[in-house]
Amino acid sequence: MTMTTIPTPQPKISLRYRLQDDDQWHEREVSFNEFFGGGAGQPDDLFHDVDWVPQHAAANLLHDIEATDIAITEVTLAGPEGERLTIKETFWNHGYSRYIEISTQLDEGVEPYTEVMLDLRREAGDTYELIRLGRENGAMIPIHHAISHTKGGERNVTLFPARS
Repeated sequence: MTMTTIPTPQPKISLRYRLQDDDQWHEREVSFNEFFGGGAGQPDDLFHDVDWVPQHAAANLLHDIEATDIAITEVTLAGPEGERLTIKETFWNHGYSRYIEISTQLDEGVEPYTEVMLDLRREAGDTYELIRLGRENGAMIPIHHAISHTKGGERNVTLFPARS
């Protein structure tokens, strides 16, 4: 007897963005393959594990727009069973630094998971910093802080122990 695997439906992806000095939102359709086709791999668990988010900046999908012209992007992934993941990114420092706000709604009766990431590039361009804040007991707390240097060295500082 041959067993066939039924493919899981891919989530619907919508992209909205605003340009610097423009209050109007613009929209584009984005396919699942286009969103995850930029070099970094597709995550195993799209809605439960957000570690993949910083590798997939929505600004990378706007090939015809200069990165320095993008102010805000908002990507929403809507799953087949009502799951919803929203990623909002605000850019500054000529597009090199960004504030990322992530909200995941898995069930209607459960409070959404919220996480904030600050992805910073120093003006000199050789030092990057990533700070992640997650919601725990109603407050945003630091869950990861990493500083990396493009010249090869990396130093990770964990501000709080891993949660069980």
